[in-house]
Amino acid sequence: MSAHYLEHRLLAGSLSLASGCQWAATRRLKALAVDSWLSVTDNLLGGVPG
Repeated sequence: MSAHYLEHRLLAGSLSLASGCQWAATRRLKALAVDSWLSVTDNLLGGVPG
């Protein structure tokens, strides 16, 4: 196994890991935004907080 091949695989793995983390963070942010929006809407409508 050549060092160049190993380096290439490591780089590809790092990139896919980074995009996976970015995707998870984006999903988390979207879920938080939806939760916040729902709680604000509930409060405006006189719903019970929590």
